[in-house]
Amino acid sequence: MLYEDNDIVVMLAPHENELEKIIMEILKREKKPLTVKEIHRYLEAIASEEKIRRTLYRLSSKNVVRHHKDGRYEFVGFNGEKK
Repeated sequence: MLYEDNDIVVMLAPHENELEKIIMEILKREKKPLTVKEIHRYLEAIASEEKIRRTLYRLSSKNVVRHHKDGRYEFVGFNGEKK
């Protein structure tokens, strides 16, 4: 948080590694595959759909999340096993 008063709160968007952690936590908590739009509903104040999509692509290339053919993403963990 950069600034806060009675009327407004100003925050910085999370860095890429922070956004990765946030998205992994959402997917772990939901315990089901989610679309980019569903994830964006949680993060709309701090990240665009495109930024979420790029982050999911990175996590998918690291085999931390699985990208389903229907466009949903699922957390699989760091060893390829669901946590």
